[in-house]
Amino acid sequence: DTVKVDGRVVTPENNIYIILHKPAGYLCSMKDDFGRPLVTDLIRDIPQRIYHVGRLDLDSEGLLIMTNDGSFSQLLTHPGHQVDKIYQVKLRSPLDDERLKELSRGVELDDGFVTSPARIRILSRDRRRVEISIREGKKRQVKRMLRAVGNRVTSLRRVAVGPLRLGDLPRGKWRKLTSREIQALKSEAKN
Repeated sequence: DTVKVDGRVVTPENNIYIILHKPAGYLCSMKDDFGRPLVTDLIRDIPQRIYHVGRLDLDSEGLLIMTNDGSFSQLLTHPGHQVDKIYQVKLRSPLDDERLKELSRGVELDDGFVTSPARIRILSRDRRRVEISIREGKKRQVKRMLRAVGNRVTSLRRVAVGPLRLGDLPRGKWRKLTSREIQALKSEAKN
């Protein structure tokens, strides 16, 4: 079949899947009325219009998946699929064992939502650097979870989504996902 619009043949766009190391200071949005830098500014050399899968706050950094495949995006972000998201977090105060246990059981956020249990790993002797793995994707969830146990996040970096790792991808750079990585993400989301 040939599809035409106003007499011009329309060809389907090829799907593209990338991983971007979002730096702090870039907004996950397609436009901004205040002129702040956008993640799309970092991928200007990609001719297709692509969108971020999920978000990272303006002051957060790390792994951001971008694509023009709406089904893929929905698969990764739908709450029922519960794909792990792993963050490395610096805290204002040390995370003691009691607060760690609270986070590991799930905590009530400021809007009454009770989180699923998080997996926590202490990364530093002073207990101010931790790795947190969650499956939900509520707005500012990690920061809100730590606030719920009386702490504050001073920096946050997403290092993994499902089987996909940020690795040594430089800040502000991107690369295409391999077909193996795309398939692994799809498989993870379907489990």
